[in-house]
Amino acid sequence: MAPDAPALSDRQFRRKVFEELQNAGTIDGLKGTLRSRLVGVLQRRDPSVFASSGPAQQTLWQRAANSLYVEYLASQNYGYSLSVFQPECGLTNQQVMSREELARVLSLNGPIAGHLPASPTADSPGAPPLLLSLL
Repeated sequence: MAPDAPALSDRQFRRKVFEELQNAGTIDGLKGTLRSRLVGVLQRRDPSVFASSGPAQQTLWQRAANSLYVEYLASQNYGYSLSVFQPECGLTNQQVMSREELARVLSLNGPIAGHLPASPTADSPGAPPLLLSLL
């Protein structure tokens, strides 16, 4: 802090810190994490709370649609939306379908397969999400 900068009151300081954290997205991230963990605790305590959701109750098409949307949200850095959607749809990170699995389920072979981008890697992290490629 610069020596000639005016001193902030406790209230002003808290407000400034809160605004900085909010602008950085930290507050929304914390809310999302808290919501996700709360849903996890509720599911373990009373599985019937979310009995209608989850991969066991989903058709293959529903799981594919949810996986497409999870990949899209992650690629757009919509962490807060993802932290709400993923627990609600019941897919863990391990249950989200890979691009290769989605291509098989959606029958994306033949001429269309050549137009779809490969899975994002460390070499090409900016590859568009499969959902956008399909549109």
